Amino acid sequence: MPSLERLQTSLGLFFSDPNLLQSALIHSSFLHERPDQGVGLIDGERLEFLGDSILNYLTATLLFERYPQRGEGELTT
Repeated sequence: MPSLERLQTSLGLFFSDPNLLQSALIHSSFLHERPDQGVGLIDGERLEFLGDSILNYLTATLLFERYPQRGEGELTT
């Protein structure tokens, strides 16, 4: 996909696996609404899950370390 190469050049970021970049840019609704154009493409939902999990972990770690006196209930609100 030539536009992915152009995007990487513009950003100055180059992916060892350009398929991950492509997946990150494809929404599941696109594949659902245009199945003929989405043959062989994978949406970014798995990457979104991974990103959300990493953010949850980092946030929990920060709160846990910053507020050692607080209990579970206070840390989750």
